[in-house]
Amino acid sequence: MKSSYLGTKLMSVSLIVRSLITLSLITLGLSGCGIFSQTKPNNAPAQQVSCSGFADWQVCATKAARVCENGYLTIGKEENLVTQERIMHFSCKP
Repeated sequence: MKSSYLGTKLMSVSLIVRSLITLSLITLGLSGCGIFSQTKPNNAPAQQVSCSGFADWQVCATKAARVCENGYLTIGKEENLVTQERIMHFSCKP
């Protein structure tokens, strides 16, 4: 009888641990962390454009090209797949 009770308790603890691991992984996945560099390669001020929703990165590139008549340097990109938010950080070429 004791081994059955112990086995049930161990299965219960195992289920709780797996649930916590799964929840942690889901939380990390939903956070949508975007990593980008804050450095500005040509000492020009950094700017950003948004191309959220169903737009792709080319929409951000087109917007940046309109802002910078001599072209631009991409500093970084942020994307959150859950909220469909995309932000491109860039600086204009001199």
